[in-house]
Amino acid sequence: MPETEDPFAPRKFEDRFARFSDTPAKSPTTPGNSETQNPYQVSEIHRTLDSTGRDRSNRPGLLRLLFSIQGRINRQQFWLIQLGGLAGMIVFSFVAAAVGRLLIFFVNDFTGGAIGPTGEYTGIFIVVPIVLTYVWINLASTIKRYHDRGKPGSWILLSLVPYVGSFAVLVECGFLPGTPGRNQYGPNPDDA
Repeated sequence: MPETEDPFAPRKFEDRFARFSDTPAKSPTTPGNSETQNPYQVSEIHRTLDSTGRDRSNRPGLLRLLFSIQGRINRQQFWLIQLGGLAGMIVFSFVAAAVGRLLIFFVNDFTGGAIGPTGEYTGIFIVVPIVLTYVWINLASTIKRYHDRGKPGSWILLSLVPYVGSFAVLVECGFLPGTPGRNQYGPNPDDA
């Protein structure tokens, strides 16, 4: 009976940091078997299953899902990101307008109006970073959706074509299914 590798056994120093390097780690071999194991495979101990019994160990985290342009996302994730971002921007615009008005009121009240109209522009330091973040999340999710369709992310430039470009991007990313199975951009997000 071949021995299985103990997941808690100490490893060599090089193997500990292999996941952070560009080169894959040396795969351990089992005694009597020349096949190597996948060093990136999640062990049975660390697998997480959702309510339907599907393995969710390889799902990206929220930050990677929102900000990375690597990999693929399915239509459901695309729509959640787009509609969630739109709802967030609507709520944020109301909050920013209210905070800006309060800020102007308090600044003018405490200074007796000496600051003048410059208080009206202080909200721009809050609004611009939030809007740029929203734009990046939108671009990243659209690029990953194009990856799911088997196309390069540069197809997002199609949205710059007047009138039809944005509609074409919406149809392509929002309604058409991705390529089945693994493609050059990664595994199918529906299988993860």
